[in-house]
Amino acid sequence: MDAVTPNVKFNDYHMYPNLKFAAPEISQSTPRCSPQSDVFSVALIMYYLLALERGADPHLLGQYDRTSPSAHKAELNQLASKLGSKVNCYEPEVQDILRMALMAHAPQARGNLGHIVSRPWFQDPLLKTIRYLENIDYKEQTQKVQFLTGLEQVLDKFEKKLLVDKIMPLLMQSLDKDTKLSVHVLPIVIAQLKSPKAMTPT
Repeated sequence: MDAVTPNVKFNDYHMYPNLKFAAPEISQSTPRCSPQSDVFSVALIMYYLLALERGADPHLLGQYDRTSPSAHKAELNQLASKLGSKVNCYEPEVQDILRMALMAHAPQARGNLGHIVSRPWFQDPLLKTIRYLENIDYKEQTQKVQFLTGLEQVLDKFEKKLLVDKIMPLLMQSLDKDTKLSVHVLPIVIAQLKSPKAMTPT
């Protein structure tokens, strides 16, 4: 929901979201959402992606019926007791983020999304590289050139799947939207095409 209209009642729209990724306040008798509800959902999605990478069960809330408020409440009642064993395999910074953001009964203690993404874990240089590429269209031309000039130096640090599925498509998109970048983008793409690590099948 729009962040400028917090505490909107979902009942006003006669619907429930996917409760496997919903905050506790969504399945209350008078369901409401707020920016802190988004924080809870983002943490569930964050865990989902991390767990998938490890080959673990990605659902912290595992109710079979994803639209059932009663099933959602039952899962939430068990969340605090099982959260420790679910997240203790991750680095301390990740554990801290998840524990804070998944405070079921203290929404205000979850913080906000700006606070979460400012944490050191989200400042990883490779993650920042992807973010920059996703927003390169909005940068000044000199900033684009400076970024692309240094990009090839960090590409070897990316896993092959990220290079093939994320970095290369973003580079080609930037080239499609701004042909002036070809002198900077094409050498990077050609170098990656020649790299067995980057472009051969998994």
